[in-house]
Amino acid sequence: MNEWLQHNQGLSPQEQARKLQQEPGFNRLPPEQQQRLTQRLNQVNRMPPDQRERTLERVENIERLPPTQQQQIRGSAVRLGQLPPQRQQVMRDAIRSLRNVPPGLRQSELNSSKYSGLSPEERGIVGNLLTVESYHPAPPPPR
Repeated sequence: MNEWLQHNQGLSPQEQARKLQQEPGFNRLPPEQQQRLTQRLNQVNRMPPDQRERTLERVENIERLPPTQQQQIRGSAVRLGQLPPQRQQVMRDAIRSLRNVPPGLRQSELNSSKYSGLSPEERGIVGNLLTVESYHPAPPPPR
């Protein structure tokens, strides 16, 4: 998706949607999947640039994983979406914060007392979702 968007970035959202529909194989997809892809394209186009870039990096990272890991990530995303909104927010905050931690240190940070409010299942979900999050160090504090 990232490569396709980069190739078609100069086009208007309407032109991108038209190009997507002309992609080989698009018309052979089930109508629900065609609609989902078109909606996702529209959603990505409405994002601020930094959020769009993170989203596309995440998609690219997922595509590089073996199918079993991709399924784990999708399962964790579904489980996150099934939790009460307040728990979802706590976990999204944890992911946002842990995105600033180098990947090799994320799991130990997630297991620290700072995140003791997360259940073992929630830590598993956060840990799985972090595997596709790129490292974004926090900007230095203003002087």
